[in-house]
Amino acid sequence: MEIDTPCYLINIIPNIILYKIIEYIKDNVDLICLLLTCKRLYFDILRQQPQRHLAFKGIGFYKWRIDGIHEVLNFNLLSSLTRFHLGAFKSLFDNALANQLVLLHNETNLDSDRRLNDDYSALIQHTTNQIDNNNNNNNNSYPITNVTIRPFQIDDEDTPQHQLLQLQEGIFTDIPSTTKTLVLRGLETNHLDKVLATVVSNNNNNNINNSQLESLEIVSTEFNESTAILVERLIGLKNIFLHYCPHIYIPSTTESLVISSNMDRHQPLNLKTLFRNLSSSSSSPSSSNLTTLDISSIDILDDINQPNLLPPTLKTLHIKLSQPPPISLFPQSLRNLFIKYSPLVKNVEEEEEEETPFAIILDHLKGLKKLSLDFSSRGCNHISLPLNLSVLKFQMWTTNLNNILPSGLTKLETDLDSLLLFGDHLPLHLKKLIIPSAERPIPVGLLPSGLLYLEIFFTGIDDNILAGSLPQGLEYLHLLSYIGPINSDIIPKSLKTLKLEFCQPDFDDDDLSTFLPHLERLEIVGSTKPLPTIYPSSLKYFDAQFEERYYIPTSVEHLICVANSTKLKDDIHSSSYSLDPFKNIDFINNNNNNDSDTRSKLKILEYRVDIPNGNHFSLKLNELVLRKDVEELFIFNYSDSSTYDYQIKRIDHNYVLMVNKNTLYGGLINITDRFYLDNDRTQERDLYLHFISQPDSFVIIQQISNNKDPTTNK
Repeated sequence: MEIDTPCYLINIIPNIILYKIIEYIKDNVDLICLLLTCKRLYFDILRQQPQRHLAFKGIGFYKWRIDGIHEVLNFNLLSSLTRFHLGAFKSLFDNALANQLVLLHNETNLDSDRRLNDDYSALIQHTTNQIDNNNNNNNNSYPITNVTIRPFQIDDEDTPQHQLLQLQEGIFTDIPSTTKTLVLRGLETNHLDKVLATVVSNNNNNNINNSQLESLEIVSTEFNESTAILVERLIGLKNIFLHYCPHIYIPSTTESLVISSNMDRHQPLNLKTLFRNLSSSSSSPSSSNLTTLDISSIDILDDINQPNLLPPTLKTLHIKLSQPPPISLFPQSLRNLFIKYSPLVKNVEEEEEEETPFAIILDHLKGLKKLSLDFSSRGCNHISLPLNLSVLKFQMWTTNLNNILPSGLTKLETDLDSLLLFGDHLPLHLKKLIIPSAERPIPVGLLPSGLLYLEIFFTGIDDNILAGSLPQGLEYLHLLSYIGPINSDIIPKSLKTLKLEFCQPDFDDDDLSTFLPHLERLEIVGSTKPLPTIYPSSLKYFDAQFEERYYIPTSVEHLICVANSTKLKDDIHSSSYSLDPFKNIDFINNNNNNDSDTRSKLKILEYRVDIPNGNHFSLKLNELVLRKDVEELFIFNYSDSSTYDYQIKRIDHNYVLMVNKNTLYGGLINITDRFYLDNDRTQERDLYLHFISQPDSFVIIQQISNNKDPTTNK
């Protein structure tokens, strides 16, 4: 075989022979089989079903080119890879299986010779297990429990035919009987009703058993009366999320309901109609199982003064009101209550009129633990709070509120002006305080001494923390838009987490270990000020999104950094970028034992990039893989919000395995093989992870010499 000739040997060997080979070598499987067939092969090996057919579309080594076209060559390189113990990676593959099925349909973008019946097509993700049509799940170690159906646009004419699934009249009869969660996104009315009609039908053994389906999510503006009736027939359903549907009738088994309105088709919701199946009579909803209700983004049509409007079983309620709530509205069963109050305004003159004062009476809710009040009104002058309340969040436009907070309150979120209304009467047991708006410094002595967690968001003032205003036992401090010094006079020595977001901090001392000896987590985002150079040995988490050069202590185990990218080539359709995660970072030893070993303890690297959508980029791996002990690599691209999550396993001193957790694409790196060195075996070749922008995007690993362009190999 010529070195540049692709090998299709695996395609020729019958599947049963392949299975026998795997069976004979038992727990030692040729790595190339695992990496190139990934989930499908591994899944069938575990299930030990030789009668199931395995198909291999092709095998090869991919070489990167600037135009993004990949070609197959040099298969001999792959054949040199050694074997490894399959069981060592069992948990990795088990986690990646995810037990999820994704069905997608498309009506217009298929070529005429590939158009399927009923103008449907579907793409099952290449990481998904096939469905058992015989409904026999006794031997299925990984039953599919989550099914998603959504539109799919096929922009690539070369989409492999084997990825298309024919969806005929009985299209959804193949949804597995083990399905517990069904998600329907962006379907038109006739498609939506067809799916739900198939689900509720009892005429086909392959349909979802009502006792199995627990959760339904519908994100569609095409929800109508017929759809509502179909949902009502899903007896056994426990959790429902709906994107706007004023005509819904929920089954009596429903335990959780979330309705999110579409502002383009905003109509009020009729609660009596919504809960018609929860009532044993027309006036008393006594047969309800509903414990969670979120209707905070949609108006209520009903008169809220009528009795028994809400089910008496509710524990969590999110609600939007346009008039002050009466005492009878909220059931005694509530544990968590979130009220958004916005009075109706019919004209400008009415908006300028002074509101009639009113009170909010909630002290009868003895079991209430968490309360959130969002009032765009100045009319409330009194709130009667339950004594057992532990969490309170409120935003109110008022200056005459005269209340005493419950003594057992442990978490409070409110603006500084409202906080000052309570004076020095803040609860002594308060542990967590969030101030979303502070237009003045916090007075010394206002905050209780036992406070452990503090978030402050400043607006328009400098030097906005007074010396001695922060409690000395504080462990978590999050500052937003802070401008001023960071020193021992302001920051408590007890601090374990310091987060500075869009701040301009002036560190008086380059050595943080002198006044923050217990610091474990440091996050500095959006700052142009220089960073310290010496850190305490306790620091484990560092989020430093800087493009300038800075120091990272060797004690850090979790690092978040931004890309330093170099644009390599421009093409008519796309560009290519080269990224080096450690180009602007120096690792410094911060161990107290003065150990000269500067090897980093880094385990998790989160890398933020900003590559325009549709472009290719390559990430240099030399430092990351060969000289660091990083176990997980996470990449986030700001431009299109795409994410890549890799597991990095070091098998021994010779091999490193990189596997994408979402797709199981990956590669094995033999760090002692001559291919990874130059011809003189003295200089290490650059190691790159390439990200190809195309509909079925994937990644490849390639090694090239240091003096070559990583996208042209020239």
